[in-house]
Amino acid sequence: MDIKNQLDPPQAQINSVIELYSNGQIQEALDSAEALIKDYPNEAMLYNISGACYASLEQLDTAVQCYEKALDIKPDYAEAHNNLAITLQELGQLDAAVQCYDQALALKPDYAEAFNNLGIVLKELGQLDAAVKSYEKILTIRPDFAEAHFNLAVTFQELGQLDAAVKSYEQAIAIKPDYAEASNNLGVVLNDLGQLDKAVKCYEKALSIDSDNNFLWSSFSKNLRSIEFLEFNDSTASCLLKALTKPTVKPNDLLKPITSILRHNPIFLSVFDVYKSGNVDDKLGYLTEQLSTIPLLLKLMELCSIPDPELEKLLTQIRFSTLNQLSSENITFSSLPFYEALALHCFTNEYVFQESNEETVKVNQLENEISKRISSKEVIPILKITVLAAYRPLHLFSWVDQLLQSNSTDKIQRIITTQITEVREEQRLRSQIHEINVTENKVSKLVREQYEANPYPRWINLGLSPEPQTIRAVMHGLKVNLDLNEHQFPANPEILIAGCGTGQHALSVASRFQNSSIIAIDLSLSSLSYAMRKTKELSVANIDYMQGDILKLNTLDRQFDIIESAGVLHHMEDPLVGWKVLVDLLKPHGLMRIGLYSEIARQHIVEIREFIAKKGYENSPEGIRQCRYEIINMDTGSGSRIQQIINSPDFYSLSDCRDLLFHVQEHRFTLPQIANALEKLDLIFIGFDCSNQIQNQFKARYSNNEDLASLPLWHQFEQDNPNTFFNMYQFWVQKYNY
Repeated sequence: MDIKNQLDPPQAQINSVIELYSNGQIQEALDSAEALIKDYPNEAMLYNISGACYASLEQLDTAVQCYEKALDIKPDYAEAHNNLAITLQELGQLDAAVQCYDQALALKPDYAEAFNNLGIVLKELGQLDAAVKSYEKILTIRPDFAEAHFNLAVTFQELGQLDAAVKSYEQAIAIKPDYAEASNNLGVVLNDLGQLDKAVKCYEKALSIDSDNNFLWSSFSKNLRSIEFLEFNDSTASCLLKALTKPTVKPNDLLKPITSILRHNPIFLSVFDVYKSGNVDDKLGYLTEQLSTIPLLLKLMELCSIPDPELEKLLTQIRFSTLNQLSSENITFSSLPFYEALALHCFTNEYVFQESNEETVKVNQLENEISKRISSKEVIPILKITVLAAYRPLHLFSWVDQLLQSNSTDKIQRIITTQITEVREEQRLRSQIHEINVTENKVSKLVREQYEANPYPRWINLGLSPEPQTIRAVMHGLKVNLDLNEHQFPANPEILIAGCGTGQHALSVASRFQNSSIIAIDLSLSSLSYAMRKTKELSVANIDYMQGDILKLNTLDRQFDIIESAGVLHHMEDPLVGWKVLVDLLKPHGLMRIGLYSEIARQHIVEIREFIAKKGYENSPEGIRQCRYEIINMDTGSGSRIQQIINSPDFYSLSDCRDLLFHVQEHRFTLPQIANALEKLDLIFIGFDCSNQIQNQFKARYSNNEDLASLPLWHQFEQDNPNTFFNMYQFWVQKYNY
């Protein structure tokens, strides 16, 4: 906010207020300004300062009143016109904001900040060419205005003029070398231009400038997720490792870049050479000690399943060899970091690795040995407990209370916490979950049983949004076909998540939408208790979890501004019946995000489900493991599409694989079927929630922005690009106003 003006009240008092405001002491500045207004009721600047304070405190309507009062007193107050425009912009009143900026510029034609702000609003209104002209006008006045170069680059980027965007970002950085956002955005454009090495360097430079910026870490992970590294680089590996510790980074986004860079890590390569030579038993100590020195690998193993069949074979072989050699001197405590990561990894993927009959016998023997030692109060064999934890979750065993009371488990505290303490916390939380109705539908009961046995999905770090936004800002970022100026969205949206699973969806929404209040429903108590534990862990307080069936949600007797249900309706007996219940709970003009399986994209899944039925694999942990083992070791030259599934991250954990291939109920849709459903449900399709890459591919074929909301054109596109919606269709709709 621009709060400078010629001063009539005592200079020292005004300077004191400005200093408080500049130092972030907003309430103190406001109190001082309002006290001065009593003595100087006709001083426009004091109302301008008060408006800036109210805006900082997010009391935008009051801020508007203050600015208007300032302008009543002094109509030619350019800075107040500018500040009023900024506040109107935040309120979503973009046309009014443009008028205020125009007034500010009429009064002060060289007002660079107002030109810059006007350009931002014009871009939000979709008037990109006008925005470019506004920025270019600024730069004739102030060619060293780095932010204007940055905003011009953003606009060029949106216009698809990538070379021009590169030049503008480079100019911004030349003026302001520590401009982290410009370095990050330059990396995004270079990535789109296929200049991957330069792009990665830009991301790393941005993070080196501002390593605490969660937005930059989020951008880094999302923009790197499709990159495959062809060589090892210490700096990049270090950035990837740091990224895995950040709250705005989802580890699964970094699977491809991390596994590819690890493939070129010299230590990792030497381990694989030994493994491929068939010499794992003799070199077991060497292998596990070496793997213990690769922190990037260990951290990834702790956080998520890893979609790499060769790595799975290596880990499975090492686990088995260790079980055979536990009493030998080949295994030392220098290998403990690897074994701890392996135990955490196996717990997170729910012990999806194949286990032979011989291993089962030896695991039972190992558990008996540990039990006897603990009962006899002998020294607790930490390494053996760690290996056991790579085969079985420790909370299952009768001796865990004695283990918890021991002072000798510090070295495996993360295993203790993950496999015992957190599981017990989830069991405690089950009794606190409110039940809003009882499941009676036969299919709903089967689905509930599946997710009680396998809460889906099991996750450690989520990747929260860097900063919550208003509904309007979120919709603008999604580029949906919605007149954002026509609609007035609620400042405190009420949101329903129908089918929240283990909390990922609800927490993502809570971090995405500003000032939101969320009800999250699911059939499974196991999933809900997991969700509640993670929600408490993240100190998120605006989600209310309940157990219930979508079919009976009308008992809530309320309506919502936004309803989201992704990957849920297609598991119901009749998806349209469940969808209709949700539509009835949506307010007029309300927004809904739906996720449904694509018939076209899941043809290979259909083939695998037929293969599973033919082979008679049971929908059980043993059946899933056996099926996976056969697929992983299948002849790649058979011409079958079945082995394509090994590229899916969902293949690499038990609950994900069960959901993907063994689900008790699955419906699939085509886009024409979805269009028919929307017509019946009185819903308007406003756009897909998909990656920029998919949107850019679509726009390369269909150039009009309105085409993004055309389901017939998307249907044509999908027929030519059948893997587009491999995960599922995820799209936004709006309810008609009746």
